[in-house]
Amino acid sequence: MEVLPDKWHERGEWTGSGTCVECHEMEISDFAEASHHRLLEVEGVGWGCEACHGPAEHHIAADSSKEIDSFDRMSTAAVAARCSRCHFEDLRRMDAAGLHSAAAANNCSWCHAVHPATIQGFPSDPGPYTVADCGACHAEAMEVHLSSKHAAMSSGCEACHAGAENHLLSGGAPGTIVKPGGAGYEQMCQQCHQNDHGLQRWESGAHASAGLGCLDCHHVLERAGHPVFADEAAACGECHPAAAAEFQLPSHHPIGDGEVSCVSCHDVHAGEGMFGARKMGVRCDECHPQYAGPFAFEHEADRFDGCGACHAAHGSANRRMLKILPVRNMCLQCHPSIPSFHNTGEPVFKNCINCHTEIHGSHLDRTFFR
Repeated sequence: MEVLPDKWHERGEWTGSGTCVECHEMEISDFAEASHHRLLEVEGVGWGCEACHGPAEHHIAADSSKEIDSFDRMSTAAVAARCSRCHFEDLRRMDAAGLHSAAAANNCSWCHAVHPATIQGFPSDPGPYTVADCGACHAEAMEVHLSSKHAAMSSGCEACHAGAENHLLSGGAPGTIVKPGGAGYEQMCQQCHQNDHGLQRWESGAHASAGLGCLDCHHVLERAGHPVFADEAAACGECHPAAAAEFQLPSHHPIGDGEVSCVSCHDVHAGEGMFGARKMGVRCDECHPQYAGPFAFEHEADRFDGCGACHAAHGSANRRMLKILPVRNMCLQCHPSIPSFHNTGEPVFKNCINCHTEIHGSHLDRTFFR
Protein backbone atom coordinates (compact mmCIF):
# COMPACT_ATOMS: atom_id res chain seq x y z
CA MET A 1 0.00 0.00 0.00
CA GLU A 2 1.21 3.50 -0.75
CA VAL A 3 2.09 5.91 2.02
CA LEU A 4 -0.79 8.26 2.71
CA PRO A 5 -0.07 12.00 2.71
CA ASP A 6 0.28 13.91 5.96
CA LYS A 7 -2.54 16.26 4.97
CA TRP A 8 -5.71 15.22 3.17
CA HIS A 9 -8.44 17.65 2.11
CA GLU A 10 -7.28 20.07 4.82
CA ARG A 11 -8.94 18.00 7.52
CA GLY A 12 -6.15 18.47 9.99
CA GLU A 13 -3.93 15.81 11.54
CA TRP A 14 -4.45 12.07 11.76
CA THR A 15 -5.84 11.01 15.14
CA GLY A 16 -6.09 7.22 14.82
CA SER A 17 -9.14 4.95 14.92
CA GLY A 18 -9.03 4.81 18.72
CA THR A 19 -10.64 8.23 18.89
CA CYS A 20 -13.38 7.23 16.43
CA VAL A 21 -14.75 4.43 18.62
CA GLU A 22 -15.58 6.86 21.39
CA CYS A 23 -18.51 8.24 19.36
CA HIS A 24 -19.00 5.58 16.69
CA GLU A 25 -19.12 2.36 18.69
CA MET A 26 -21.96 0.91 16.59
CA GLU A 27 -20.17 1.55 13.29
CA ILE A 28 -16.99 -0.04 14.66
CA SER A 29 -18.90 -3.14 15.84
CA ASP A 30 -20.49 -3.57 12.40
CA PHE A 31 -17.04 -3.18 10.93
CA ALA A 32 -15.47 -5.93 13.05
CA GLU A 33 -15.85 -8.83 10.62
CA ALA A 34 -15.70 -6.90 7.37
CA SER A 35 -12.80 -7.13 4.96
CA HIS A 36 -12.05 -3.48 5.58
CA HIS A 37 -11.38 -4.30 9.24
CA ARG A 38 -7.81 -5.00 8.14
CA LEU A 39 -7.38 -1.27 7.76
CA LEU A 40 -7.47 -1.04 11.55
CA GLU A 41 -4.53 -3.44 11.77
CA VAL A 42 -2.19 -1.51 9.47
CA GLU A 43 0.46 0.31 11.44
CA GLY A 44 1.05 4.00 10.85
CA VAL A 45 -1.07 7.09 10.75
CA GLY A 46 -3.78 7.54 8.17
CA TRP A 47 -5.17 4.04 8.22
CA GLY A 48 -8.20 2.61 9.95
CA CYS A 49 -11.29 4.81 9.70
CA GLU A 50 -9.24 7.72 8.38
CA ALA A 51 -8.09 5.73 5.35
CA CYS A 52 -11.51 6.36 3.85
CA HIS A 53 -12.86 9.34 5.76
CA GLY A 54 -9.72 11.46 5.95
CA PRO A 55 -8.02 13.07 9.01
CA ALA A 56 -10.38 13.50 11.94
CA GLU A 57 -8.69 16.31 13.90
CA HIS A 58 -11.04 19.11 12.80
CA HIS A 59 -14.03 16.75 12.94
CA ILE A 60 -13.35 16.01 16.59
CA ALA A 61 -12.55 19.60 17.52
CA ALA A 62 -15.66 21.07 15.92
CA ASP A 63 -17.92 18.06 16.64
CA SER A 64 -19.27 18.55 13.14
CA SER A 65 -19.98 15.99 10.44
CA LYS A 66 -19.04 18.62 7.86
CA GLU A 67 -15.42 18.37 8.99
CA ILE A 68 -15.03 14.75 7.88
CA ASP A 69 -15.29 13.07 4.47
CA SER A 70 -18.68 11.31 4.25
CA PHE A 71 -19.46 9.18 1.22
CA ASP A 72 -23.04 10.48 1.30
CA ARG A 73 -21.82 13.98 0.57
CA MET A 74 -18.88 13.17 -1.67
CA SER A 75 -19.19 13.27 -5.43
CA THR A 76 -19.28 10.06 -7.47
CA ALA A 77 -15.78 10.71 -8.80
CA ALA A 78 -14.43 11.43 -5.31
CA VAL A 79 -15.76 8.12 -3.92
CA ALA A 80 -14.30 6.17 -6.84
CA ALA A 81 -10.97 7.93 -6.36
CA ARG A 82 -10.96 7.11 -2.65
CA CYS A 83 -11.64 3.41 -3.31
CA SER A 84 -9.08 3.24 -6.09
CA ARG A 85 -6.26 4.07 -3.66
CA CYS A 86 -6.41 0.45 -2.50
CA HIS A 87 -8.41 -1.21 -5.28
CA PHE A 88 -6.59 0.10 -8.32
CA GLU A 89 -5.65 -3.39 -9.52
CA ASP A 90 -9.23 -4.62 -9.03
CA LEU A 91 -10.56 -1.80 -11.17
CA ARG A 92 -7.93 -2.39 -13.83
CA ARG A 93 -8.79 -6.10 -14.05
CA MET A 94 -12.51 -5.32 -14.39
CA ASP A 95 -11.79 -2.82 -17.12
CA ALA A 96 -9.65 -5.34 -19.00
CA ALA A 97 -12.52 -7.85 -18.83
CA GLY A 98 -14.98 -5.29 -20.14
CA LEU A 99 -16.80 -5.10 -16.81
CA HIS A 100 -17.63 -1.74 -15.26
CA SER A 101 -15.58 -0.06 -17.96
CA ALA A 102 -16.71 3.29 -16.57
CA ALA A 103 -15.88 2.38 -12.96
CA ALA A 104 -14.08 5.65 -12.40
CA ALA A 105 -17.33 7.49 -13.08
CA ASN A 106 -19.44 5.28 -10.81
CA ASN A 107 -19.89 5.36 -7.06
CA CYS A 108 -18.54 2.06 -5.71
CA SER A 109 -20.75 2.28 -2.62
CA TRP A 110 -23.89 2.09 -4.81
CA CYS A 111 -23.33 -1.66 -4.98
CA HIS A 112 -20.73 -2.48 -2.33
CA ALA A 113 -21.51 -2.29 1.38
CA VAL A 114 -18.45 -0.78 3.08
CA HIS A 115 -19.05 -1.25 6.80
CA PRO A 116 -21.18 -4.38 7.36
CA ALA A 117 -19.69 -7.82 7.60
CA THR A 118 -21.49 -8.71 4.36
CA ILE A 119 -18.88 -6.76 2.42
CA GLN A 120 -17.31 -10.07 1.33
CA GLY A 121 -20.58 -11.30 -0.15
CA PHE A 122 -21.18 -8.95 -3.05
CA PRO A 123 -23.81 -7.77 -3.63
CA SER A 124 -24.49 -6.72 -0.08
CA ASP A 125 -28.00 -8.23 0.11
CA PRO A 126 -29.12 -11.69 -1.00
CA GLY A 127 -32.11 -10.19 -2.89
CA PRO A 128 -34.70 -9.67 -4.08
CA TYR A 129 -33.12 -6.59 -5.55
CA THR A 130 -35.07 -3.38 -5.59
CA VAL A 131 -35.49 -0.84 -8.33
CA ALA A 132 -33.07 1.36 -6.40
CA ASP A 133 -30.40 -1.37 -6.53
CA CYS A 134 -30.73 -1.63 -10.30
CA GLY A 135 -30.99 2.13 -10.59
CA ALA A 136 -27.40 2.52 -9.44
CA CYS A 137 -26.35 1.62 -12.98
CA HIS A 138 -29.62 2.12 -14.83
CA ALA A 139 -30.69 5.52 -13.51
CA GLU A 140 -32.57 6.63 -16.62
CA ALA A 141 -34.56 3.40 -16.85
CA MET A 142 -35.34 3.59 -13.13
CA GLU A 143 -36.65 7.15 -13.46
CA VAL A 144 -39.01 6.16 -16.25
CA HIS A 145 -40.04 2.94 -14.49
CA LEU A 146 -41.02 4.73 -11.28
CA SER A 147 -43.52 6.85 -13.20
CA SER A 148 -45.06 3.90 -15.05
CA LYS A 149 -47.82 1.44 -14.21
CA HIS A 150 -45.24 -1.31 -13.69
CA ALA A 151 -43.83 0.58 -10.71
CA ALA A 152 -46.58 -1.03 -8.60
CA MET A 153 -45.03 -4.50 -9.01
CA SER A 154 -43.82 -5.73 -5.64
CA SER A 155 -41.01 -7.81 -7.15
CA GLY A 156 -39.49 -4.83 -8.93
CA CYS A 157 -37.21 -5.28 -11.92
CA GLU A 158 -36.82 -9.02 -11.30
CA ALA A 159 -40.46 -9.54 -12.24
CA CYS A 160 -39.37 -9.28 -15.88
CA HIS A 161 -35.58 -9.38 -15.70
CA ALA A 162 -34.66 -12.67 -14.07
CA GLY A 163 -31.03 -13.26 -13.12
CA ALA A 164 -30.33 -10.05 -11.22
CA GLU A 165 -27.89 -11.72 -8.82
CA ASN A 166 -25.69 -13.16 -11.57
CA HIS A 167 -25.90 -9.84 -13.38
CA LEU A 168 -24.64 -7.98 -10.32
CA LEU A 169 -21.96 -10.53 -9.46
CA SER A 170 -20.59 -10.38 -13.00
CA GLY A 171 -20.44 -6.61 -12.94
CA GLY A 172 -23.17 -6.28 -15.53
CA ALA A 173 -21.73 -8.73 -18.06
CA PRO A 174 -23.88 -9.21 -21.21
CA GLY A 175 -26.10 -12.29 -21.20
CA THR A 176 -26.33 -12.58 -17.42
CA ILE A 177 -29.85 -11.16 -17.11
CA VAL A 178 -33.10 -11.82 -18.95
CA LYS A 179 -34.16 -9.17 -21.45
CA PRO A 180 -37.79 -9.71 -22.49
CA GLY A 181 -37.97 -10.58 -26.13
CA GLY A 182 -37.83 -13.57 -28.44
CA ALA A 183 -39.86 -16.73 -28.20
CA GLY A 184 -41.84 -17.35 -25.05
CA TYR A 185 -41.72 -13.93 -23.42
CA GLU A 186 -45.45 -13.41 -24.10
CA GLN A 187 -46.11 -16.11 -21.50
CA MET A 188 -44.17 -14.02 -18.99
CA CYS A 189 -46.42 -11.04 -19.69
CA GLN A 190 -49.53 -13.18 -19.38
CA GLN A 191 -48.55 -14.34 -15.90
CA CYS A 192 -49.58 -10.90 -14.65
CA HIS A 193 -52.06 -10.02 -17.37
CA GLN A 194 -53.93 -13.31 -17.56
CA ASN A 195 -57.17 -11.65 -16.49
CA ASP A 196 -56.92 -8.78 -18.97
CA HIS A 197 -59.83 -8.60 -21.40
CA GLY A 198 -59.28 -10.50 -24.63
CA LEU A 199 -55.90 -12.04 -23.81
CA GLN A 200 -57.48 -15.46 -23.39
CA ARG A 201 -58.00 -15.47 -27.17
CA TRP A 202 -54.67 -13.89 -28.09
CA GLU A 203 -53.23 -17.02 -29.69
CA SER A 204 -56.06 -17.17 -32.24
CA GLY A 205 -55.87 -13.48 -33.07
CA ALA A 206 -54.66 -11.83 -36.25
CA HIS A 207 -51.74 -10.13 -34.52
CA ALA A 208 -50.45 -13.36 -32.99
CA SER A 209 -50.86 -15.13 -36.33
CA ALA A 210 -48.74 -12.42 -37.93
CA GLY A 211 -45.94 -13.17 -35.50
CA LEU A 212 -46.32 -10.04 -33.37
CA GLY A 213 -45.62 -10.06 -29.65
CA CYS A 214 -46.42 -7.78 -26.72
CA LEU A 215 -43.33 -5.60 -27.12
CA ASP A 216 -44.09 -4.88 -30.76
CA CYS A 217 -46.86 -2.56 -29.59
CA HIS A 218 -46.31 -1.98 -25.87
CA HIS A 219 -43.43 0.00 -24.40
CA VAL A 220 -42.84 -1.34 -20.89
CA LEU A 221 -40.84 1.66 -19.74
CA GLU A 222 -43.43 4.33 -20.39
CA ARG A 223 -43.84 7.55 -18.46
CA ALA A 224 -47.05 8.18 -16.58
CA GLY A 225 -49.29 10.68 -18.31
CA HIS A 226 -47.89 9.75 -21.73
CA PRO A 227 -50.25 10.73 -24.60
CA VAL A 228 -51.50 7.18 -25.09
CA PHE A 229 -54.07 7.89 -27.81
CA ALA A 230 -51.56 9.65 -30.04
CA ASP A 231 -49.04 6.88 -29.58
CA GLU A 232 -51.56 4.17 -30.35
CA ALA A 233 -52.48 5.76 -33.65
CA ALA A 234 -48.81 6.11 -34.60
CA ALA A 235 -48.01 2.54 -33.52
CA CYS A 236 -50.94 1.03 -35.42
CA GLY A 237 -50.16 3.19 -38.44
CA GLU A 238 -46.74 1.57 -38.83
CA CYS A 239 -48.42 -1.67 -39.93
CA HIS A 240 -51.67 -0.15 -41.21
CA PRO A 241 -50.57 2.84 -43.33
CA ALA A 242 -53.79 2.87 -45.42
CA ALA A 243 -55.93 3.33 -42.30
CA ALA A 244 -53.54 5.95 -40.96
CA ALA A 245 -53.87 7.89 -44.22
CA GLU A 246 -57.68 7.79 -44.01
CA PHE A 247 -57.54 9.53 -40.63
CA GLN A 248 -55.98 12.51 -42.39
CA LEU A 249 -59.01 13.01 -44.64
CA PRO A 250 -61.28 16.01 -43.98
CA SER A 251 -64.02 13.99 -42.26
CA HIS A 252 -62.60 11.42 -39.83
CA HIS A 253 -62.87 9.96 -36.38
CA PRO A 254 -60.87 12.07 -33.87
CA ILE A 255 -58.03 9.57 -33.62
CA GLY A 256 -54.97 11.10 -32.01
CA ASP A 257 -56.92 13.99 -30.53
CA GLY A 258 -57.32 12.30 -27.16
CA GLU A 259 -60.97 11.36 -27.69
CA VAL A 260 -60.86 7.89 -29.24
CA SER A 261 -58.12 5.47 -30.21
CA CYS A 262 -57.84 2.42 -32.42
CA VAL A 263 -58.72 0.14 -29.51
CA SER A 264 -61.95 2.05 -28.95
CA CYS A 265 -63.30 0.07 -31.89
CA HIS A 266 -60.86 -2.80 -32.43
CA ASP A 267 -60.15 -5.53 -29.89
CA VAL A 268 -56.53 -6.01 -30.85
CA HIS A 269 -55.91 -8.92 -28.49
CA ALA A 270 -58.94 -11.08 -29.22
CA GLY A 271 -59.25 -13.56 -32.05
CA GLU A 272 -61.69 -11.34 -33.91
CA GLY A 273 -59.66 -8.19 -34.33
CA MET A 274 -61.95 -6.94 -37.08
CA PHE A 275 -65.64 -7.37 -36.56
CA GLY A 276 -68.78 -8.11 -38.56
CA ALA A 277 -71.72 -5.83 -39.26
CA ARG A 278 -73.57 -6.48 -36.02
CA LYS A 279 -70.52 -6.06 -33.82
CA MET A 280 -69.60 -2.88 -35.69
CA GLY A 281 -73.05 -1.50 -34.92
CA VAL A 282 -72.58 -2.18 -31.21
CA ARG A 283 -69.27 -0.31 -31.21
CA CYS A 284 -70.68 2.65 -33.14
CA ASP A 285 -73.72 2.83 -30.87
CA GLU A 286 -71.51 3.36 -27.82
CA CYS A 287 -70.71 6.86 -29.12
CA HIS A 288 -73.83 7.39 -31.26
CA PRO A 289 -76.69 6.09 -29.09
CA GLN A 290 -79.29 8.18 -30.97
CA TYR A 291 -78.94 5.74 -33.87
CA ALA A 292 -78.85 2.59 -31.75
CA GLY A 293 -82.52 1.55 -31.87
CA PRO A 294 -84.08 -0.93 -31.74
CA PHE A 295 -86.49 0.51 -34.27
CA ALA A 296 -89.84 -0.81 -35.40
CA PHE A 297 -88.61 -0.33 -38.95
CA GLU A 298 -84.93 -0.95 -39.41
CA HIS A 299 -82.78 0.05 -42.34
CA GLU A 300 -81.84 -3.22 -44.00
CA ALA A 301 -78.38 -1.91 -44.80
CA ASP A 302 -77.65 -1.61 -41.09
CA ARG A 303 -78.94 -5.12 -40.46
CA PHE A 304 -76.64 -6.80 -42.98
CA ASP A 305 -73.72 -4.45 -43.59
CA GLY A 306 -73.75 -2.29 -40.50
CA CYS A 307 -72.82 1.36 -40.37
CA GLY A 308 -70.05 0.63 -42.86
CA ALA A 309 -72.63 0.29 -45.64
CA CYS A 310 -72.74 4.09 -45.92
CA HIS A 311 -69.95 5.43 -43.71
CA ALA A 312 -66.19 5.02 -44.09
CA ALA A 313 -65.09 3.88 -40.63
CA HIS A 314 -61.72 5.66 -40.55
CA GLY A 315 -62.25 8.76 -42.61
CA SER A 316 -63.57 10.14 -45.86
CA ALA A 317 -63.24 13.14 -48.15
CA ASN A 318 -67.02 13.49 -47.88
CA ARG A 319 -68.95 15.09 -45.03
CA ARG A 320 -70.24 12.82 -42.27
CA MET A 321 -67.70 10.23 -43.42
CA LEU A 322 -70.02 9.15 -46.23
CA LYS A 323 -68.56 6.80 -48.78
CA ILE A 324 -70.25 8.43 -51.77
CA LEU A 325 -71.68 11.85 -52.62
CA PRO A 326 -74.23 12.94 -53.63
CA VAL A 327 -76.29 10.82 -51.27
CA ARG A 328 -78.72 9.67 -53.98
CA ASN A 329 -75.87 7.89 -55.79
CA MET A 330 -75.13 5.87 -52.68
CA CYS A 331 -78.80 5.05 -52.18
CA LEU A 332 -79.16 3.91 -55.80
CA GLN A 333 -76.59 1.16 -55.20
CA CYS A 334 -79.17 -0.73 -53.15
CA HIS A 335 -82.38 0.91 -54.48
CA PRO A 336 -82.03 1.05 -58.28
CA SER A 337 -85.79 0.62 -58.81
CA ILE A 338 -87.37 3.87 -57.69
CA PRO A 339 -90.92 5.09 -58.27
CA SER A 340 -91.39 6.90 -61.58
CA PHE A 341 -92.42 10.15 -59.96
CA HIS A 342 -88.92 10.47 -58.53
CA ASN A 343 -87.73 11.28 -62.08
CA THR A 344 -89.69 14.50 -62.50
CA GLY A 345 -86.58 16.59 -62.28
CA GLU A 346 -87.79 18.39 -59.18
CA PRO A 347 -84.85 19.28 -56.89
CA VAL A 348 -86.59 17.74 -53.89
CA PHE A 349 -86.29 14.29 -55.48
CA LYS A 350 -82.58 14.61 -56.11
CA ASN A 351 -81.67 14.08 -52.47
CA CYS A 352 -83.25 11.01 -50.90
CA ILE A 353 -82.90 12.17 -47.33
CA ASN A 354 -84.94 15.30 -48.05
CA CYS A 355 -87.95 13.05 -47.54
CA HIS A 356 -86.55 9.90 -45.95
CA THR A 357 -85.17 11.81 -42.98
CA GLU A 358 -85.09 8.90 -40.48
CA ILE A 359 -82.70 6.93 -42.62
CA HIS A 360 -81.12 5.06 -39.68
CA GLY A 361 -84.49 3.66 -38.53
CA SER A 362 -88.04 4.69 -37.68
CA HIS A 363 -90.74 3.78 -35.21
CA LEU A 364 -93.53 5.19 -37.42
CA ASP A 365 -92.88 4.64 -41.12
CA ARG A 366 -91.34 1.77 -43.02
CA THR A 367 -90.10 4.22 -45.66
CA PHE A 368 -88.37 6.29 -42.97
CA PHE A 369 -90.48 9.39 -43.30
CA ARG A 370 -90.51 11.63 -40.28
